[in-house]
Amino acid sequence: MANLPSSFIITLNGTPIAKNFESEEERIHAETGGNNPAVFTLNDGLLESDGWYLGRFAIEDRSLLPKPVFWHKKGPEFDENSVQRTIIDDHGEIVIRNGERPATVGIHPA
Repeated sequence: MANLPSSFIITLNGTPIAKNFESEEERIHAETGGNNPAVFTLNDGLLESDGWYLGRFAIEDRSLLPKPVFWHKKGPEFDENSVQRTIIDDHGEIVIRNGERPATVGIHPA
């Protein structure tokens, strides 16, 4: 599985993914923007930030509608196999898939 030795920030169209998981919920819809970007590590294909995993569900409905990306609270109840894994391609780039299409993201050292 994919691993990176250092932490980083992910941007979508130049806007960082926000650290918006200050909640008691087990799952929160991910957002971009704000003044508090999430700082990630990549371990075993899982994007992690401060005890939360970022990702889409591994099993989703088959509609052509956009699929949500959630923060999933790390803990004993959380099944790591329920979230899609992130990979590193042959060129060393991080690939976050949107179904079969890779998402265009910016990766910046934290």
